[in-house]
Amino acid sequence: MSCPSALETERAVEEMLGRRLFQGPSCNLQIKASFQRPHVHGWEAQLSFARENGVPLGVRTLRTQDAACKALRNPVSLVIALMAEDSESQSTLFVPEETRRPQPTDHNLRISANVAGSQGLLPSIALGNSLGVDVELAAWLSARIDTTFWFPRSSAAVGPGGDFWAWHAGLAACPSLGPPRKLQASACLGLQMGVLRGSGLELPYLQSATKPYADADARAVLSVPFGQTLALLVFVGAAVPWLRPRFVYLDASDSKIEVHRSSAVVFLAGLGIESSVFSNTDAAEMQP
Repeated sequence: MSCPSALETERAVEEMLGRRLFQGPSCNLQIKASFQRPHVHGWEAQLSFARENGVPLGVRTLRTQDAACKALRNPVSLVIALMAEDSESQSTLFVPEETRRPQPTDHNLRISANVAGSQGLLPSIALGNSLGVDVELAAWLSARIDTTFWFPRSSAAVGPGGDFWAWHAGLAACPSLGPPRKLQASACLGLQMGVLRGSGLELPYLQSATKPYADADARAVLSVPFGQTLALLVFVGAAVPWLRPRFVYLDASDSKIEVHRSSAVVFLAGLGIESSVFSNTDAAEMQP
């Protein structure tokens, strides 16, 4: 993800102009430049031009949605070449060397909070709160850790039944579904583990039980940026439980009556906010 070096930029400019340019002691053009990542994906280069006596010539901002900063090399070189052609005499130009941040910031870290809904996990439709952390491992892949608490639901409006709530946490891999645009789509495949808690209602002997729960799930996730660090997050998906706790009670004849058991397929959906905590920023200044 390195940005264009001085040597790379010089060669690109001279190839565009078809002649040697970066030679001689004279300098009638000053450039101040910076490279940064204004959003989760993409890069931005800002070039400020001025005469040697300090008279400003303007600012040019170049952007790319490419995950690699090197994608700005040709656009930056073209702008510098045009400015050099406008100069009355030969120019000596300096392009900033890349300034590397510490290794931990090479990966974007995003935190999200969602209102989630499920069908089949608890009785009827259940609502929950979900918190997640995404770490970008590569331009096309991120890892996600999340946890969700599902609010209590009752298995029956009247008569014997139970109140149930659930909690689980998990890990998922989320490959991107295409190059980043204004809308970023990804698919998440993961595993969740947690517990289901049930408490009896209107039974002769009221008891409570906490049982393990686990599933494998798949989600389609859509992220819609609306600021430099914020995005609207929407997801839909399905989970297949491989630990499906069963809650029963004994009737007067000692027969087991099932109160609740999670469905073989659980449907999921959610809406929330995602915030980028860290992003790569490479910046430098240059003087002739």
